[in-house]
Amino acid sequence: INELITKISDAIDHDEPEKVAFIGIGELGRTVSEYFTRFNSKLVIAATFRFGLNPQPAYDLPCYNISELPHIISKQQIRICVVAVPIEFAKDISAILVHSGVLGILNFSSVYLQLPPHIYVENYDMITKLEKVAYFMKKPGNL
Repeated sequence: INELITKISDAIDHDEPEKVAFIGIGELGRTVSEYFTRFNSKLVIAATFRFGLNPQPAYDLPCYNISELPHIISKQQIRICVVAVPIEFAKDISAILVHSGVLGILNFSSVYLQLPPHIYVENYDMITKLEKVAYFMKKPGNL
């Protein structure tokens, strides 16, 4: 992850940090957010979103109710989002993000997101990755 953050930071060649939002902040969000604060990234977590009536600040990061998503994304001009929500919400959330001006999404839900061509999406399906590890682990000579 350190190398990935460094490469992303190097690719963003301007003085202003790029704002990122986490939708579905949880343990995964906490872990990734620690990397952002630990390393001198040109990415800054500007907002996090949770489901529920009274979201508590997550790990010293501003946290909002998911209903505020379009307003906060537009107001803060956030262009990159990390989506880590249950699969039944992923497509609707991504549509809201696109409509709100987001141009890049890192998708941690297990739903493959197909969005307009001007939106860059990195779909990361952890279950498929784990199944791949299990498959190659069981190959002859690996046990």
